Amino acid sequence: MTRLAVLGAGGFVGSRLLELSLARAGIEAIPMLRQPRGLGRLARFGLTWRPIDTNSIQSLSESLDRFDAVVNLTQGDNERLLPDVQNLYEACRRAKVGRFIHLGSAVVFGEVKHPNLPDDMLASENRWSEYARAKAATDAWLAPRLDTSGPATVIFRPGLVWGPRSIWVTLPAGQMMDGNAFLFRQGSGICNLCHVDRLASAILSAATRPVALTGFFHIGDPGVRTWRQYYNALTREIGSDTGSIHQLPDFEITWKDRVLGMKDLNWVRQIKRRIRNQTKDRIKRVLRNTIEQLSPPTISGARVPAAPRPDRLMWSLQSVENPLPLDRFQVHFPEVTEPDYETAMSRTGSWLRYSGFTVEPGESG
Repeated sequence: MTRLAVLGAGGFVGSRLLELSLARAGIEAIPMLRQPRGLGRLARFGLTWRPIDTNSIQSLSESLDRFDAVVNLTQGDNERLLPDVQNLYEACRRAKVGRFIHLGSAVVFGEVKHPNLPDDMLASENRWSEYARAKAATDAWLAPRLDTSGPATVIFRPGLVWGPRSIWVTLPAGQMMDGNAFLFRQGSGICNLCHVDRLASAILSAATRPVALTGFFHIGDPGVRTWRQYYNALTREIGSDTGSIHQLPDFEITWKDRVLGMKDLNWVRQIKRRIRNQTKDRIKRVLRNTIEQLSPPTISGARVPAAPRPDRLMWSLQSVENPLPLDRFQVHFPEVTEPDYETAMSRTGSWLRYSGFTVEPGESG
C-alpha cells in the first residue's frame, strides 16, 4: 500500500487526482489542506483530510511522517511558491519520505521559441509574469537537488491543463456564449494542452512505480494542435459559430496593461491586505461610477455587441511557437496513454452542455 500525501488537494488537479486514486488498488491518498475551505470539491469522496502548515518545516515533517510519497499541487501567493517548496522538500527529507512530486509549469518558457526544448532546461527568471518568475525560481532551486540523498524528485511541466471544470475550458466557452471570444493571428499559435486525467495518471504512476524516477518531464497530449483547432472543437461542442470568434492582430502592451499588471506584484498585494474592506469597497464604487460616466449611453432595445477583452497573458499563451517535446515522458511513462484527445473533448463537451454552456440555434453570430 502506497501512502500518498496530496497538498493542494482542493484544487482542480488535486480533486481529480484523488478521484482517480480511489479507483486504483494499493493507493491510500490523503488530502492535506491549509484551509478547510478547500474541502468543497472533496466532500463527495468521504476522505479524511489533515490540516497542514507549509510555513513550518517541523510541523510539516511531523505531518508527513510515514508517507511514501508527497505530491505538491499548492498554488498560493507567488511569493510563497519557492519558500513552500523549500520547506516541503526539507520536511520530506527529515521525515524520510521516499518520493517528492512537484507540479511545475511550461509557463516558464513563455512562447517556447526554441524547438526540441530539453526537459531539464532551466528557464530565465526574467519573465514579465510574476507567476512564471516564481515557477522558474522553484525549478532552479530543485534542479541541483535531484541527484542528492533527498527524496527522489519528479517535476512535471504541463502546458494548459484542461478537461471538465478547467478554467481553460470554461473561460473560452463563456466568451463564446457572450460573443467575445478571440484569437490572435488567426489562432495559428501552438496550444500546448495537457488533459487533467493524463497529468493525474502520471503523478500516480510516479508515486507508485517499483523504481523511483528523478528529473523534469514535459507532459502533454500527443499531437500538435493550434489554438484555432482547439477553439473550433469547443465551438462545435457548445453549438456556437466559429465565425463569431474575433480575429485580432498582435497584442500591443499599453500603459493600461502595465498598470493592471501591477496588481499581481507582491508589494501591491501586501498593501491590499492592509486596506480595510470598507475602504476597498469605496474605491471600487468610485471606479465603477467613473467607468459608467465615461461609457457611451446604450440605446434602449438595441443589442450592443460584446467586445473582446484581450490581455497579455492570453496573447503570450496564443503566441507559443513550438510544441513541448514529449519524447522523454513517453519513454519513462509508456503506461500513461489515456485519454485520447477526441474522447477527452467529447467528454468535456458533455460536461459543458450539462453545466449550461450551450448556444441555442440562432443565438451565435
